[in-house]
Amino acid sequence: MLFFCSCISLCVYAQWYTIGADVDEYVIGFGTYKDTIVAYAFGTPYLLRQTGATWENWEVPIPNSNGVHSIAVVDDVLFVVPYSTTNTAYVYYWENGAWKTLGESFKNVNSINPPNLYDIIFHDGHLYVCGEFNRIGNEIVNGVARWDITHWSPLGTGISEIMSPHNVVYPHDLTIFNNELIVCGNFVRAGDIDVNGIAAWNGNSWHGFGQGFNQAAYGAEVHEGILYACGEFTNTANNDVVLGRVAKWNADEGWQYPGFKVAPTPNENFCYAHTLRSLNNHLYILGGFDAVEDDFNSYPGGGVARWNGQTIDALYGGVTNPSDAEAIYPYQGGMLVGGDFSMAGNTAVNGIAFLYDDATTSAPPFATSLVPLQRPFAYYNGSLHWNESSKVMRFSITDLNGKQVMAGDIELENPISLVHLPVGIYFVQTFVDNEMPSMDRIICQ
Repeated sequence: MLFFCSCISLCVYAQWYTIGADVDEYVIGFGTYKDTIVAYAFGTPYLLRQTGATWENWEVPIPNSNGVHSIAVVDDVLFVVPYSTTNTAYVYYWENGAWKTLGESFKNVNSINPPNLYDIIFHDGHLYVCGEFNRIGNEIVNGVARWDITHWSPLGTGISEIMSPHNVVYPHDLTIFNNELIVCGNFVRAGDIDVNGIAAWNGNSWHGFGQGFNQAAYGAEVHEGILYACGEFTNTANNDVVLGRVAKWNADEGWQYPGFKVAPTPNENFCYAHTLRSLNNHLYILGGFDAVEDDFNSYPGGGVARWNGQTIDALYGGVTNPSDAEAIYPYQGGMLVGGDFSMAGNTAVNGIAFLYDDATTSAPPFATSLVPLQRPFAYYNGSLHWNESSKVMRFSITDLNGKQVMAGDIELENPISLVHLPVGIYFVQTFVDNEMPSMDRIICQ
């Protein structure tokens, strides 16, 4: 019984693992298309798809692209919005083994910046797209557009006016709240009203949320019925409320401090929260930060943290070198986290890491290859292979309930096949006479 209890104690906290081969690009997001996990990133014209324990390029590159910023899947059709390498950009969709353009080209007239597209979302029977553009074809369309069966249409007069300290106007994120389209970004006005970084389109007109923020908002999310926003801001627009780059909306009182903030290290000035996601009863916060703080303490944690409504969790140090994450996605009982980093907790990774936490998930992770098994064995080809230097003489494999599922003597020339085991978490205990037994966790699917 004591052995069983000690096994369980190993699994109630968040742990970081590698997943597949290294990804050299800055991973921005994840999604699912036809039962395949895809990742998208800045720096590559390809989508990346997860195949077993590796990530590989989608077979056809996206034309004139230096990366993808967002995807949407509608009725089994995949749409992408890319960073452009030319003076025009398109929304692309995948059909019959090729990328095709949806409607006319997006342009950014009288600007030195290309017309980058940042988000795409499906709402009330329409596709909506936002980004850094002011023309579609020859029509003036400022920053946000809707696909109307045959063409892109503006949303009123769109967004305008630069918000300091950036030198461009752009909407960055689209979210749905109270059946309205929420737009976040670096802008002062939506239509003819001041909104300061966040606005809502109700199908006919724009409106704001209180006074908005003093700097850019990068994202928004609805968590337990409450709208949250994140970005570079440190206050509301009139400096009435001090914020820590994340805020929650109260219809009666406006933007409020949510109970936590993200922060840089003492020697750094730049800090931001980029992405909010409501998953497994937690609000996950991702961005470029080195610590998270509540009313009482500061916790070292890079790039990713979560809030349960009462406490902030730095997730075993988060991701570092650098501390920059943008993407999170639920997958097989855990979370894929993507960004620009080379460490997750104490695990060496590159751009994508896997976070597993028994405390908030019920299903096991998806592959034994995620877990870096150490002495006295290695895992490959569905089997445990015993190290030649091992003195181990016996082994026992138990499940989470403490039930033994396999046991026997160890023979170096005979690996132990695990392919027959049901999906789940198991513990391998190895024995040497006159020594304390060792134990490792494996995760099978």
